[in-house]
Amino acid sequence: MNNSDHKTIYKFADHLFRESHGKMIALLSVKFGYQQIDNIVDAVQEAFEVALNEWKYKGIPNNSFAWLIQVSKNKLINKIKRDAVGNQIILQFHTEDLQLDPDEAEDS
Repeated sequence: MNNSDHKTIYKFADHLFRESHGKMIALLSVKFGYQQIDNIVDAVQEAFEVALNEWKYKGIPNNSFAWLIQVSKNKLINKIKRDAVGNQIILQFHTEDLQLDPDEAEDS
């Protein structure tokens, strides 16, 4: 892909960002809840980063808005799952007895 193709993709992504960013955040907020707003904003931003990287090699998909929503949704779901696992680990540490025998600590 030549330099002018890259410029076209960047211009299109910039236009799509201005037109779709707010809509994407609103749509995902309704679906996942406004308490996830920070994660939603991050997921939408990451989707545009992925788009810039992939579209310059694979081309712009026919329904770019749907593509961006799907990537954002997947990124958001992955983040929510990671957070849930992290919270489970933290809760486990709070509920377990973390007293270590000095000899036990020395052995590890």
